[in-house]
Order: sequence, then C-alpha cells, then structure tokens
Amino acid sequence: MKIMLFRLLHKMIPNQRIYYTTDAMAAAGAPPGIYPLGDIRLEVGDDRVVRLPGESNLAGSALTPIEGVFKAASLLGTDWQSVWLNFSRVPASWMNINTELKEGSTADFCIITEHKEQGRYLCRTFLNGSEQGEIEGKVKALD
Repeated sequence: MKIMLFRLLHKMIPNQRIYYTTDAMAAAGAPPGIYPLGDIRLEVGDDRVVRLPGESNLAGSALTPIEGVFKAASLLGTDWQSVWLNFSRVPASWMNINTELKEGSTADFCIITEHKEQGRYLCRTFLNGSEQGEIEGKVKALD
C-alpha cells in the first residue's frame, strides 16, 4: 500500500474500525533469499515481499505481525503502542475473542521490550501462560 493512502485512510476512518493483518506465509521472518515451499521455490526480497524468483507477481509476505506493528507506526510517524490495538484487540473484538486477562481465563499475550537507543525490540509470546518463544527485530525508520 502506498504511504499516502495508508495515512489518508487513518485520517478518514475511526481507529477502532481499522484492522491490521499480514499475508505472511511460510517464509515469515526469513531474511532475503530463495526458499523451497513444497515443489516450488520462492524469493523473499529486501522489501519482505515474496515472489517467484524473477517474477513481479506477489506470492505473499515475509512480514510478521510484530514487524507490521512497527512498520505501521513508522508509516504513521507514531509509536508502536498507538497501532498495537489494530493488530490485536480491534480484530479480536470483531471476531468476538475475549482478550481480557483475568484469573481462570486463558493467558495469551506478548511482552514487548523496545530498545530505542539500539533501534531494536524483543517480543516474547505466551500461550496459556507459558512462554512459547521470542523474536528480536530491528525498528526501521521510514525511508
């Protein structure tokens, strides 16, 4: 999506009606390169877009949801906390998924630590209260 269109949509549509998602596929989080997927080979570009090698058609994205949060924040010139709800509670609410943390309920959540001075973040994911893993990423400035 073009940057100006993305910004315009955020000015015209109430924030609680904007839902973020990613079309990430098996190469999600993979660095640029060529990867096998079944019987075909796919190329992850520097732009995180996945294509058949040498083709311009899109085959998906390697953008993870947490990368999407930081990308959206960069495009809007704001902090990641301002767009987090659009990737989490806003779409969950639309699907009638309860996101409230309370005693006796499922504890699925992320803990995000931003290291601004290093331009990096760490996202730890928990399902049913147990840590499942972490992903570290780089906060990229808007080009």
